[in-house]
Amino acid sequence: MPGPEVTLHSLFDLNPGCTETGFKAAYDAFAAHLRDAGFVVSWCTRRRLPHAGYDTDPPATGFAADLVFADRAAMLLAWDHVEADGPGVQGVHHAVNRQVCKAQFFLTEVVD
Repeated sequence: MPGPEVTLHSLFDLNPGCTETGFKAAYDAFAAHLRDAGFVVSWCTRRRLPHAGYDTDPPATGFAADLVFADRAAMLLAWDHVEADGPGVQGVHHAVNRQVCKAQFFLTEVVD
């Protein structure tokens, strides 16, 4: 039986000259590639919404994105796939990376 879902959270800013629309199109293509390869079950992109009351320790970046994996095994396989930088993933991954700066990443797992 698979374990709980794992989410890769990304915090970042867009490079000068890059647009939200262009980034979202590139991120959607990358995430769809990972979904089609059987690694990712869902994804989303977000823009920070600053609020004086809620922001107790806000990140220094303006955007966030999530990739949701079915479990740890799928997350580890996706890591290996992207790190291999092979045909198919190379172009879509680099298209995302070219648009972002100040990127930070962390993983979370659903608590059963």
